[in-house]
Formats: sequence, structure tokens, C-alpha cells
Amino acid sequence: MGSRMIKYLKVGALALTLTFVSNVSHAADIVEGLWLIENKRAVIEIKECDKGICGNIYWLTNDARKFDSSNPDESLRNQPLCGLRILWGFDKIREGKWANGRIYKADEGDIYRALVHSIDEDTIKVRGFVGVPMFGETQIWSRVTNFNYDRCED
Repeated sequence: MGSRMIKYLKVGALALTLTFVSNVSHAADIVEGLWLIENKRAVIEIKECDKGICGNIYWLTNDARKFDSSNPDESLRNQPLCGLRILWGFDKIREGKWANGRIYKADEGDIYRALVHSIDEDTIKVRGFVGVPMFGETQIWSRVTNFNYDRCED
């Protein structure tokens, strides 16, 4: 092989490597998707946001409250629950494990510190707590598809 051919092979290999690295850095985390919460009354859509992941209410049962009536800020009590951001501010620890986030518990109007951890590709643990994780509550959420749950409307 001539030096010219080796040069082309090196450039090609470099381009292929850069393409792969670029795609990996933007790959979706295993926790992204639609999640049915433990009491089966809502589906949360978790996705990549400005800072880590965030989660918004995607679906609610027909008998669910429609407005954020327990919000401590009276001016926000008429905002729809549909589409409301309830998870935000997470730092990625590693694939499938997020910490230092916040979770809004709309039925109480309270905000807690939170962790999100994948158990497997179809199950995550969401832990809300005050102070340290030991003083909190864990829920198990199950992955669902939009075929079974239509996006709610504001």
C-alpha cells in the first residue's frame, strides 16, 4: 500500500470514530420514555432537558384532578396538571442513574429532592426525600407506550 492509501484509510477511520462518538454522546438514556406511576393514575414522560432529565405529566386518569389546586402559590392553583413539569434538575451519575433532582408531588403541593434509578429497561425507582435519601419514599414506575396512553390535553 502506498502512503497515499494509508493516509485515506486513516482519515476514513477518524471520520468513522468521530461519527460514533457523536452519536453515543446524544444517545437516549434508559430512563427516557413514558412511565406509569405506581398508583396507575398518571403517566410521566421523562426526557432530556436543559439540565439532565425532566419529567412532565403525559396522561391522567379520567377521575384525576385537572388543576394544580394544592400548589402553595395561589396564583398557580389554576394551572392544568396536564403537561406540568414534576421532575427536574437531575445530574447523571451513570447510565440509568440520576441524582440531585427535584420532584413535585402535586397532590400535596410539596417539592422533594429526588433520585431516579433504572432497575431494568422497563422499570425505574423514583425516590423522593427530605434531606437525605434515608428519609423518603420510593415508587416503582413501569414503562408504557403511547399506544395505550394518549397524551392528555391542557
